[in-house]
Amino acid sequence: MWIIPQHHTQIKRFFDVIRLLKNSRVNSLREIRTDLISELRKNKQYNGRQTKDIQSAGNHNIDEPFFYGLIYKLKKEVFISGYGELIYEVWNDDFKRALVFLFSLFNIQYFHPAKPRVIADLFPFRLFFKVLRDERIENKISISEMFFLYEVNSLTSVANFEELIFKILNYRNSNLEIKDYFKNNEDEFVKSAVSANYFLSILSKFNILYKKDKTKNNQFILSGVRRDVTSISMKYFILNLNFIEIIDNLLKKYSIFGKTRKSELPSELISEIFNYVDKDIYKYIGIKEQKDYSLADNIYEYSIDPNKCYDFELKINQAMKLFYNIESEVVGGASEPDFVVRYNPNFPSRDGYKIFTGDAKATKNQLMGINPGRLKQHMFKYKSNFTILITPKYAPAAKNDIKGENIVILSSLALSEMTRNIIKYDDKPSFEPFYDIIISNLGDDISNKFYKKISEIYGISI
Repeated sequence: MWIIPQHHTQIKRFFDVIRLLKNSRVNSLREIRTDLISELRKNKQYNGRQTKDIQSAGNHNIDEPFFYGLIYKLKKEVFISGYGELIYEVWNDDFKRALVFLFSLFNIQYFHPAKPRVIADLFPFRLFFKVLRDERIENKISISEMFFLYEVNSLTSVANFEELIFKILNYRNSNLEIKDYFKNNEDEFVKSAVSANYFLSILSKFNILYKKDKTKNNQFILSGVRRDVTSISMKYFILNLNFIEIIDNLLKKYSIFGKTRKSELPSELISEIFNYVDKDIYKYIGIKEQKDYSLADNIYEYSIDPNKCYDFELKINQAMKLFYNIESEVVGGASEPDFVVRYNPNFPSRDGYKIFTGDAKATKNQLMGINPGRLKQHMFKYKSNFTILITPKYAPAAKNDIKGENIVILSSLALSEMTRNIIKYDDKPSFEPFYDIIISNLGDDISNKFYKKISEIYGISI
């Protein structure tokens, strides 16, 4: 069973956390937590006195926007996500900020980096909105009925969804009180009810949901997770009419049966989830994308499309040129590397420049093997110090092919993450720290080390 973590329902704190992150790039996350609690105390929203309480409250305020995809943690650093940047920009417009939050929800999945212990494989909020759009349950849901959604750990067929609707209707038609219907399962029910109350309250604060049947009385249930009885509101929640068309469009675009993102490298999974932004959101909120991240997006998109292999090479070349001390050109063709790079450590002087070659492998599945002999021919021809092979994913055996060779593997997602941060911070960086990583790790996959360096340069320390 998955449940939504509950912290608080003060949605303005999402904005406050992002604001502090935007204004505190050189500070640590510990300092941001302290600043946030100071603001809450000033506004009489927090009364904790113990140091551990302050840290806990600060962590809760950080973890919540992390769960909802507005910020993310990479290694020991924190970044603002694409949707986090957008919700910050439109915060003063109630409708637009709700739209950004809604789009972000459709991107959230389990496995979730913020809740790694939850064993589930689905997009929970796509399922939630799909249920709410089902006329058989009258397009409404209650706190108690959320229990049946939480029971769904994966969706593989329409039959799974139909079973969920059947359970909701069966419960609703039973006319039993919760203490009777959930007898012998009180603990799990109460956990789910507390979580559901929190989540539905959040959506209500964003005006995405409204309460219906406000005259319904509460019901009570005793469980082993609380000392006293738990009072459960029996009111129904329905969608705000202003969001229905948009939700229907999102449900057409994003299937509840969609495959969740997976990666052997946690950094890659986090980068892929939290850097995704649906381009349609710009149309809905009426603003133009302030920074063009298409280069970062294209690097990964083209890397998983074998028909875009040449475009993939061109985008890598463009990314390399973002460094002030790099000269790069696409070569390609038979017996040639895909690109050749000149790194000038003494820029603007060309004295002591170093050459390396690159190979771009676009693949839909995974690269099964690497031919080091062919890559060594490229290095010999261009007097290259090493070859960097860029690909989205590879079979474990492929890594063995480069052991002891002047060859490194870099994932296309790591390159995309690096490119995104250079663009985001209007930086013109030196290639030196990344060159040092390569030289120190020849014959290996350098993706994780690239992520760590990106975090050190652009993130906020935890």
